[in-house]
Amino acid sequence: MNGLLMLVFLSQWVWHVEHVYVDTTPLGTVQGLVLDSQCDPVILYLDSYPVEGGSYGHRNVVIEWQEGSWRIDTLPPWVAPEEGGSQACFMDTSDSLWIGSVDCPPYPPKYKFFHGWGDTWDTLPSLVDSLANPYIGLINWPQGAFLDFLGIPMIVTSDTISDTLGFTKFGIYRFEGGAWQGEWIPQPDPIYYGSEAFYIDADRDCNSNIHIVSLQWGYFLHGSNESGSWEWVAADSVTEDPLPWASASLCMDYKNQPHALFRTSPSFEPDQLRYLFRDTLGQWHVDTIFTASLGIWSNPVVDRDGVVHFISTKGGISHYYKNPSDTAWHNEIIDYLGGAYLHMATDSLGFLHVVWFNNERDVYYATTNPDIGIPESQHEPKPRLFLSVAPNPTRGALKLKFGIPLEDEGLVSLKIYDVSGRVVQTIFSEEKPAGYYDLSIPTSSFSAGTYFLRLEAKNKARTEKIILR
Repeated sequence: MNGLLMLVFLSQWVWHVEHVYVDTTPLGTVQGLVLDSQCDPVILYLDSYPVEGGSYGHRNVVIEWQEGSWRIDTLPPWVAPEEGGSQACFMDTSDSLWIGSVDCPPYPPKYKFFHGWGDTWDTLPSLVDSLANPYIGLINWPQGAFLDFLGIPMIVTSDTISDTLGFTKFGIYRFEGGAWQGEWIPQPDPIYYGSEAFYIDADRDCNSNIHIVSLQWGYFLHGSNESGSWEWVAADSVTEDPLPWASASLCMDYKNQPHALFRTSPSFEPDQLRYLFRDTLGQWHVDTIFTASLGIWSNPVVDRDGVVHFISTKGGISHYYKNPSDTAWHNEIIDYLGGAYLHMATDSLGFLHVVWFNNERDVYYATTNPDIGIPESQHEPKPRLFLSVAPNPTRGALKLKFGIPLEDEGLVSLKIYDVSGRVVQTIFSEEKPAGYYDLSIPTSSFSAGTYFLRLEAKNKARTEKIILR
């Protein structure tokens, strides 16, 4: 392998990062990120607090950027410690925040909505899911809450409709006249029945049509009422294995086309994070972003220029993006500490907004908007030993990012192994100081197949599985 090329990656985005909130209890999670009419961020955090008996209760904390500082509003406790729940939030046209909490169990599932801000919170009439099945009533509501074109709040639910067959049906609720009105959504073709819809997500396009994605019996399904009636398409087929899937998330672009991320079944080899989108001719396209060691990722967003973005914990808090004219994904590191509960948004000006919960139980926010008032980071975080590869699988050059911490600087090696464990190429074996590195490796001299890339520094190592086509 000749022609090794060192690259210094220059991103077109400058990130402004700020520490937002510290949770001193072990059960808090970031639940959502929305933007108000001024493009300022509003973060929904599910806080925990100790109660008698050694357990924890939960309450909503709303964190909003206002006039150069963070305003924190803690709502009263909303659910008993022994109950489970999930969250969703959205902003209406008057900049009032809607927060929906799902209590499940007990049955029937009950959606509790809060509406307002500061001292003006109203508890709206609860939505008892009248469409749900009395046997199971599974609720799956990752982000299926939004306003329609007329400003009417809507949510999408999924419910198991048989205690033995496990079919799944979808429902839509609208909040009109001070009450919730529900209706069933016509089902996909029966060939997709036979298992529950493990993960769903829903959004609306600019014409107020509803789009739903669902992982069901080994298929990635897309349903929409954009033609005037509900139609379903199997956009991708991965495996017939009905084991639970890891995630599915959806967003709409400014051309009313859907974009989605999903992870293949854990039994599928290799485990993959896939990106799907539909073009303006109605054709679906599938792209594998990376395989194995997938980490956690956020919802996708598409900015006004058509660039697709998402955040991943692969190699830290990493920003992945793909321009409309590109065939490969690019990535950059926002923060090297990693984390979980990632959420991403883009505003009408094309700026990006990200929130995450890091491994030290702190909430962080980052944006590319220089005018929001958060200063640009003036120093790089302490490097740690990491290795990330993109694109993977690939037919062309591998683009690597790796880091060497101060305690591991010195002799560092990077080698490629085949599946038998034989070293097929030593990329380098030399003294390297602590820091971050970018590297491009041509692969034209390699046969198609599976290889392993191994970074060693002192007594530590990181290995990435790579697939060459």
